[in-house]
Order: sequence, then structure tokens, then C-alpha cells
Amino acid sequence: MSRPNYLVILTDAAPDMRTSTVREVIDLLAECKKNSILTIVLTAHSVNNIEYKDATHAIYIKTPFYKNKNYFLRVISENWLSLALILSFLWRFGFRINIRGVAWISPSIFNVWCALFLKTTYKAKIYLILRDLFPFWMSNASIIKNNGFFFRILKLIADIQMNISDRIGVESPSTISFFQEVYPKHLPKVEVLWNWMSLTGGDLRMIFNIQKISFIYAGNLGKAQGSEMFLALCERYASDPDVEIHFIGRGTEYEKILSFKQEKNIRCLNIHSQLSPEEIDDFIRKNSIGLVFLRPDLNASNIPGKFMSYVLNGLPVLASINPENDLCTIIKKFEMGRVDSSGQRESFILMAEEMIEDYRNSFFCSKKIVSNAQNLFSSQKAFMQLTSFLNNHHSEVL
Repeated sequence: MSRPNYLVILTDAAPDMRTSTVREVIDLLAECKKNSILTIVLTAHSVNNIEYKDATHAIYIKTPFYKNKNYFLRVISENWLSLALILSFLWRFGFRINIRGVAWISPSIFNVWCALFLKTTYKAKIYLILRDLFPFWMSNASIIKNNGFFFRILKLIADIQMNISDRIGVESPSTISFFQEVYPKHLPKVEVLWNWMSLTGGDLRMIFNIQKISFIYAGNLGKAQGSEMFLALCERYASDPDVEIHFIGRGTEYEKILSFKQEKNIRCLNIHSQLSPEEIDDFIRKNSIGLVFLRPDLNASNIPGKFMSYVLNGLPVLASINPENDLCTIIKKFEMGRVDSSGQRESFILMAEEMIEDYRNSFFCSKKIVSNAQNLFSSQKAFMQLTSFLNNHHSEVL
């Protein structure tokens, strides 16, 4: 009797976290279940006892200092998770199963120990879904010093990550150029694997010529995003009765946003509690324009999950991002909104004013935005790309 073959999904994103990674795991599992692929999820334990319901099997590990703001404690947590997953996997499955492949979703580089265990013990091929290129991202965001002690330690771990991966999927074409600068010998392994997302249902609303404008920012607002442009937009429309700004998020800039609202009496700004993946799409559809921010001094491309949420739900996007970002091309090419990469407050506010007028004049087509977004960020497309690689390295056909 043949042993069952499993696709292992390795991630540090607990299922109750309100992040784009969790959304991607949920959608990938749904595609696997639809296509009768057996799955094992290896991840952190959720605080609220929420599980990845479409997983065939799952191992959840409680870790100390999970997602702690102290980076030293966070390193302890992520190493603990990786090592504990190895022990739990052996205890539960032993050597009685076959693994057709591992979909390893970054950003945690410390899951390298678990990935290395699966590769050496079960001869599993590893598809690294690389979303943040550590430690270069941390250096670029001024969290650690470039080529300092911590940078060098993290680079050693990242080097192992690259060495053991059989295929590396980066999130945009520009990332390949950056990857070539720092890991040229691994370039033959690299391909673009766009972020993906599936809609959670509901009717797409059409964009009409309306007076009331509602901006929405849904997601993390931290050091990589910065808060300057968001606060500038809030200040510009602080008392405008025809403009609302909704914030559903978290991050290091959250307290700054709260203080700003109170001190400046920003009446247009509405701050909401975080929503589940099942609720967020419905909320997004009630708004007019999605907001995306990335610091202009970043030198890597990034396609935030919030951007996909907006466009897949038919919202045009107002973005203030770094010039090297592929979103500059995507937004313009597919008429998905307006993008400013100057890093100047005045330029961004002028862009916002122009976009509001365009919106009121029905410049943006919701159906066209959704159609183009589905072509780029389809969960089914990502699933096929991922499993196609694993199929080529496995004796059985899916």
C-alpha cells in the first residue's frame, strides 16, 4: 500500500493574525482542497484557537514572545517555533509519509531549520515563497545597520535559506534585479510568483459619479510604510464634509495616528478595529479609493496585500511609494489609480486632489480593475505555478 503524499505549507503566520500572509495560506489551502491535494500546515499556535480549516493536517506550536516588538526576543521565538515544529512533526508522522514538496512562505528566515529537516529527511523539494529579502529589508528600513554584527548573523541564516531552496518565487519583476545584486549565484532558481488572493464573496459595487469620497487604508502601517503621507492626507481633508478616511490596521505608527487624530481634531479620520479575512472584503467595497504607502527611500519592490484587496474588490488606488516599485508600472498600465513616487507631501496631496476629481467624473472602471487584478493575482494561477514545479520533481502526477 502506497503512502499518502503531502504538500507541506511552512509559515510563521498563526491563523488568527490579520495579515496578507494568513490570507494567502487560507486561499492556497482552498485551492489544494479543491484539487484534492493533501496538505500539512506547520505554523504558530493562534491565541484565539482559530485553525486553518481547509488543511488536511496541521501542527500548531505555542511560542514565547510571538511577534514581540523586541527583535531579540522575536529571534528566540522564531527559532523556538522552527525547532519545535521538527519535534512535533516527527512525533506525529514519523517516517510513514511522503512529502511531494514544501511551500515555505517567508518572511521568517528562522524556519530554515524546519525546512532543512524536511529536505534532508524526506527528500522534499522546497519552493521558497520569498516576500521580504532579509536582512536587506531590515537594513533598508533602518532597523539594523548595513553590514553590522546583527546584519552579518542574519545574512548567514539567509544564505542557508537560499542554498536549500530548489525554487524561489519573488513577488515582482523588479525584485529579481535586486536579488541578482545580492544573490547572483541563485538567480537560475528565481521566478516571479505574484502574491495571490481570492475574493470572499459579495457583489462588486460599480463606481458611480458621487460626491462623497471615502478613502480606506487596511493593513500594517509601520517603518516600511511610514505615516507622513497618510497624516498629510488626513490634515488636508480634516474638516471636509465630503471626504472620509478609514483606517483598519496596526503597526508601529498606530499610536502616532491616534495621537494625531486627537491633537489635530481630524474629524474625517475613522479608526476601526481589525477585521477577519471574511469581513474585510465587504468593508472595502463600501469605500471609494484604497490607500497604499511605502517609504520613498526603499530600494526594493513590494506588492502589499492591501493593494490586492483593493483592486480585486474594484477600488482604484492612490499610492505614495518608492520609485523602484513595480506598482508604479502596474497602476499606470492597468488604470488602477494614481501613483506618486516623489516622496514630497505637496506632490502627493496634489495627486490626491486630482484623483478625487477623476473619481467623481467616473474615470475609473471597477469591472476593468477587477479583471486585470484577477489576471495578475489569481489564487488558482499561483497554485498551478507552485504545484507545476513540484510535479516536475515528483514521481506521481497530481
